[in-house]
Amino acid sequence: MRLATVLVVVVLLALVASCGQPIRGRPVGEPQPGSWYVDVQRYNQGVHGGTDCSVCHVGIDLAQHPNPDNLSQSAVELFDYDVCASCHPQEYEFYQRGVHAEALSGARQSESEHPAPTCGHCHDPHYRQVLSRLEVVDAQVHICGQCHQPELESYLENYHGKTAVDLDYEDSASCADCHGSHQVLALDQPAEAVRACQKCHPDASESMAGVLIHAEETLSPDAGSPHAREFVLLFWVQLFFVVLTVSVLAFFYGHTFLWLLRGLHEKLRRR
Repeated sequence: MRLATVLVVVVLLALVASCGQPIRGRPVGEPQPGSWYVDVQRYNQGVHGGTDCSVCHVGIDLAQHPNPDNLSQSAVELFDYDVCASCHPQEYEFYQRGVHAEALSGARQSESEHPAPTCGHCHDPHYRQVLSRLEVVDAQVHICGQCHQPELESYLENYHGKTAVDLDYEDSASCADCHGSHQVLALDQPAEAVRACQKCHPDASESMAGVLIHAEETLSPDAGSPHAREFVLLFWVQLFFVVLTVSVLAFFYGHTFLWLLRGLHEKLRRR
């Protein structure tokens, strides 16, 4: 009985310790992409290092720079993305086919409080370096999670997120592996979801692709969510198992406590 009690306590402590793990991402103190400050030394170490400022900032008049009217705005909002397209035409074309471009143009309704992302929201043009596979995953967790916090939380609770972020397994799927990097897809169509799964699972079927990776347990899901009923059902299933677990533990510890009281009572009687 004592051994069982010790094992249960160890498991509970392990679960508590696993909660609240920090999300890896941008180091503390690193300038944000929308900042006007540029560290020239770090810029020269990045992928655009050596490129003259005027190549990207074609509209800057050095005689009137900086313009005080612009300093109150995020630098990201003032990027000339036609310049990005001149050097990265394929990526720009793919972006135009994705849901981010649809949200930017108003063709797709977005309930997010964040603006539809463009190049500068996801890519840091001044400091971006060539990254390893795991560093790319870390960057995606940080960048995508800023606008998609619920999806980030469910990803980190899923097998893909746990193996990629917690176990550093390079072959585990990241955000872009499923949704695409430039031609970003919502995967709200079964055919799209199947094709995404088949990148790593060639035999994936529509039923497999129907698994809810970004599931929410809530009684008030978004009205436009295609999985609203499933989210409500998941809430009740989760509540059932929470109540069941608490009841079993309460019975177990209650029984153990009464057992100890009986043993103590028997010892006192013998005296």
